[in-house]
Amino acid sequence: MVTSLSAEEITFQRSERFKTDYAIGLFAGVNFSTFQFTNSDGVRDREYDFQRGSNYGFSFIISNVYHVFRPELSFHKNGAKKILNGIPIQYETSYLGLNVTYLFNMIRSKYDFLGFGAAPYSIRIGASLGFNYLTNGIQNVGENQYSLIHSNTLSRYDLTGGLITTFGVKLTDLLAINVEYRFNYGILQIEKSTNNQKTHNLYHTFVIAIYHRLQ
Repeated sequence: MVTSLSAEEITFQRSERFKTDYAIGLFAGVNFSTFQFTNSDGVRDREYDFQRGSNYGFSFIISNVYHVFRPELSFHKNGAKKILNGIPIQYETSYLGLNVTYLFNMIRSKYDFLGFGAAPYSIRIGASLGFNYLTNGIQNVGENQYSLIHSNTLSRYDLTGGLITTFGVKLTDLLAINVEYRFNYGILQIEKSTNNQKTHNLYHTFVIAIYHRLQ
């Protein structure tokens, strides 16, 4: 028996395959952050170590075939630490961030970005641009603590550029889970210094996200 498809059926299948998907998501994970600091002589200080902090928020996703647009709102804790003359120094910063991300689907076939197609998994790479507002900042020097905001030490604003890779797995027709790595670098000078010192945020982020497809 030969089965044939009408032009209307073929058009419907193509529109289903290339239609735009929408989803909302929640994510949570961990940051490993530090400062990239250069002194007034142009010499980079490599004694700053990474500090662990949290990263969580929610996102909205627009996906069409291979291309994904993802704005998100996040709250994350950054900072850095070092030992200076035997005294531990620790910087703790908290940011409210608005990020815009573009992702490209490396594996498509019958699988869409969110994991609601026939294939069980997906791999995506992309880049992001983020605007961050400093909500809190503390410097710990030994047993003493100082406010980085009240002392007017750090700028309240930072702009970050990032690279992203994501691995996603389909759970149900409406739910998918993703494991994601993000590298972010602060474009703006965050230290309010007049002696040509430069301080930039730098952090690695690992998050787990769950997405719900909107019908």
